[in-house]
Amino acid sequence: RRKHTALVRLFSRHAIDFDLGDELILRDLGGVENTKLTVGKARYDVVVLPDTLDNVLAPTLGRLAAFAKAGGKILSLRNDPPKYVNGRLNAQPWPFDVEVVDEARLFARLRELVPPHLSVEGGGGGAMPETVYHLRRQIDAGSAVHFFANPFTTDTTLSVTLEGAALTELDTATGTASALTSEKAVG
Repeated sequence: RRKHTALVRLFSRHAIDFDLGDELILRDLGGVENTKLTVGKARYDVVVLPDTLDNVLAPTLGRLAAFAKAGGKILSLRNDPPKYVNGRLNAQPWPFDVEVVDEARLFARLRELVPPHLSVEGGGGGAMPETVYHLRRQIDAGSAVHFFANPFTTDTTLSVTLEGAALTELDTATGTASALTSEKAVG
């Protein structure tokens, strides 16, 4: 469980948009549209299989196989397929193409496959500092909201480049909102 939590924190630090998959929801609401895995209204370009994936449901493998066949990209942090399928010992290879990457290469590979929505300077290696959390939510086809939070008492300075029309600071201690100064980038 700690390994899984550490991976989730790394996704957040690297400002990679992600959702955690639920196999039953994927079975009931999942599909493939063009080269994207769909779950309800959500669309995914890439699926990352954690190295802690020891058991998987057969319908999940079917959805992932259809996604890969349609041109979707599946990255795996484990060399071997899960030990169990539907709780039964599995000796079969992956039923689809998987690109095995290690954790050190994962985020660079994700940035190659899906261009990032923002870049960060000041966190070390292009990652957010440990004291900053980021959440991005797509509002509609052309708008997104980025939330940055520093829940600690330590001051943090970083430079973030992202698309947008305005920056607003929401102060949860006072309940106020105020415009933040920003520079318009060329291009």
